[in-house]
Amino acid sequence: MKSLPGVSQARTALARCCASIGITGIVGQNQGARARILLYHGVLSRVDGPAAFGNLFVESVDFENQLRFLKRAFCVVSLQEVFEMVAGSRPFVDRAIAITLDDGYRNTVRNVLPILKVLDLPATVFIPSNMVGTDRLLWFDTLRLLVWETYQNKESLVLCKNYVIDGRQIKEPEEFFLNFTAKIMDSDRLQRQEIEEQLGALVRKRNLANRYPEFVLADWNEWRVATASKRLSVGAHGCEHEDLRLLSFRECLHILRKSKRKIEKELTQPCEVLAYPYGHYNTHVAKAAYETGYKGAVTVEDGLNQSGENLFALKRTMVGDKGNFYIFKARVSGLWGLFRQWSRRY
Repeated sequence: MKSLPGVSQARTALARCCASIGITGIVGQNQGARARILLYHGVLSRVDGPAAFGNLFVESVDFENQLRFLKRAFCVVSLQEVFEMVAGSRPFVDRAIAITLDDGYRNTVRNVLPILKVLDLPATVFIPSNMVGTDRLLWFDTLRLLVWETYQNKESLVLCKNYVIDGRQIKEPEEFFLNFTAKIMDSDRLQRQEIEEQLGALVRKRNLANRYPEFVLADWNEWRVATASKRLSVGAHGCEHEDLRLLSFRECLHILRKSKRKIEKELTQPCEVLAYPYGHYNTHVAKAAYETGYKGAVTVEDGLNQSGENLFALKRTMVGDKGNFYIFKARVSGLWGLFRQWSRRY
């Protein structure tokens, strides 16, 4: 098996053992009348360098192997069908599972769509509407690139006071990136806005979009072609991947309405579902989504969805783990969730 930096050998060994003796399959068969929604981000021909930071991207070959497994072991349905099952307007099918992708990278169109076509499977992608068709990058992707370059070049980069990327001091760039990202996420709204503006300026100054095309978002024409295939549907992910919890109720309404209308205008089809950026939401964010006209919204909270669940707080299981197939099987079967429950209990 290929080396999987960032995925612990202990976790891999445990997942592989459970798969080999059949535990993973047994747990997965007990899903019953509940639906699991999977969450992907980017799918690249090769995941290395800054793309390997964190738990977001998987390689195309791993993605295809995962989807082939899903087609054999589960009933792959559209996200719309999951909403209908949870709402009670459609009967649940056994072991229902849906595929979603966040952020709207160009690699979704180029690498994911062909696989969906071959396997005849549906998926939903959530896009930040204001960033579509621009040369801007998501701020956290800009950060991963800057951490990588400062580490490689042993340079220092000041974003603002107390936010310095000093490549000379970085020992593990992935760990530094994750910690620095958490630090930014924990800062107040004005501080985050200042940092994100600085990162946006550095995208242009360093020509990052052209130098790292794997992080570029798809444009509207690409989404028109992709949705015409009937394999990909598009939902909203805010206007600029905003943390909606930091906004007032009125601001939330404005952002969610603007994003929905922009997608509907450009793609000439309804935009009915929302993925909360970062998975962050609260009561007033969910209420704003409802009042804006979305039929429901998905989070990043792991778990299954059953009849009667809150349609504006549906759970999703994040996929990453450097493409590790055994951990993937443990996640989609629900075994990983059981491990977490047992560890908290004992």
